[in-house]
Amino acid sequence: MKKTAYLSSDLLTVRPYDSGRRGDIGNFEARVICEPLSVLPNQAAYDILERILDDFESNETVSLDSVELLVYHNVISAAEYNDLSVQPAKEIHAFLSARKLEFWKDDIVARVELGWDYDAEEQLQDFQLFRSAEGSAVMLYKTIPLSQLTAGLAFVDEDVKPGRRYFYQIMARHSDGGFSKRSGVVMVRVPR
Repeated sequence: MKKTAYLSSDLLTVRPYDSGRRGDIGNFEARVICEPLSVLPNQAAYDILERILDDFESNETVSLDSVELLVYHNVISAAEYNDLSVQPAKEIHAFLSARKLEFWKDDIVARVELGWDYDAEEQLQDFQLFRSAEGSAVMLYKTIPLSQLTAGLAFVDEDVKPGRRYFYQIMARHSDGGFSKRSGVVMVRVPR
């Protein structure tokens, strides 16, 4: 019996293809928060206005009786009240949000609170936040280490100016080089 010699090929090391995609950002939201720096002049009117805005944000209703109290505190005029009394709750909320910043402009600071969900937390390294102001290109704005996130997956942008629109996107990065797809764009307008 004749023996056949077999030659072996070189040993190759292969790695499966990995696109790097690790997960998806979900429920990306942005909201403007305006808070007083300290005790405000006309604090009683401010408290009434805050209750009106909070009620709308909780149940999308506005009490016209509460809005009328703002006339007595000189936050809105009687003519403005008459105009507002026939408007939908959403329009009243928008008007009063703007009036709050206008009336207490030197006593209130505005910021944007961002929140999102992410479904792939293994080897998560950080998040990259992209931002645009007033229609400029959306560019990398900040790299947010996990230690800088507030309660859950949230971040507060304190570098905003009244009267401007901001557009945001976010992307996750992993220590193994993986990443998420960028989120959809969300837009907020910081009232004047």
